[in-house]
Amino acid sequence: MLRKLTKTLVPALFAVPAVASALPSVQGGADRQHFTVSGHLTKSAGGALAGRFMIVVRPDVPDSSTLAVVCTYTGFTNFTVVGNQTRFDARGTCTTLDDEGTLPSWSAANRFTITDNGAGPDLLDVNMYGANGIAIPGGAVSFGDFTVTP
Repeated sequence: MLRKLTKTLVPALFAVPAVASALPSVQGGADRQHFTVSGHLTKSAGGALAGRFMIVVRPDVPDSSTLAVVCTYTGFTNFTVVGNQTRFDARGTCTTLDDEGTLPSWSAANRFTITDNGAGPDLLDVNMYGANGIAIPGGAVSFGDFTVTP
C-alpha cells in the first residue's frame, strides 16, 4: 500500500515549479572624493545578514601623518531596502598606515546609505554612529556602481 501511495504522491510534489525570487541585497563599489567603498550584503530568507564591506581612505592632506586607512566591516544590523536605496549599520576594524611605518587598528561603527541610480551616478553617504568610524559626506560617486535589489 505504501508503494502505491508513494507513486501517487511523488509526481505531484515535483509538478509544482519552485518560484525563485531575489533576496534583498546591495553589491558593488565606487569612489567618492578620496574614499573608495566596495562590498556586498545580502539578507537571507530567514533574515540573517551576510556580507563584507570595505572603505579605503586616501587622505587629501599632504602633510598628514596618516598615509592611508582601510576599514573592513563584517558585522551588520538594521539592513533595509526601499526601492533603489539601502541603509545598514556596520561594525568593523580600521587599520591606519602612518608615516612611522606602524599599523594601529581601531574599532569602527558606521551607518551606510547607498542609492542605486541606474544609469546615473549613484549616491553614497557614510556616517559614524559610535565614537569611532569614517565619515563620507553624502553625494554622487565619481566612479563606480552599486546594485541595490529590493
